[in-house]
Amino acid sequence: NSVTTIEREAFYNCQRFTGDLTILSSITTIEDKTFSGCFGFNGKLTIPNSVTTIGISAFYQCYGFKGDLTIPNSVTTIGEGA
Repeated sequence: NSVTTIEREAFYNCQRFTGDLTILSSITTIEDKTFSGCFGFNGKLTIPNSVTTIGISAFYQCYGFKGDLTIPNSVTTIGEGA
């Protein structure tokens, strides 16, 4: 079975996250508050074309984000406060 969802609050309050993060190409949904409260993220965050949904507050109160973030055209829903 392939993982298709990054669960709610999976990286909640992650501190001083260094390096790049590449989300698997099997992921279709980034749930609510997945990266909420993260700070010091200094790498590149790659969201693949398979992702169609970014949940409510997925990146809420992320501070110190210094890397690149590209949201692909495949994303059709971005929740409030994301």
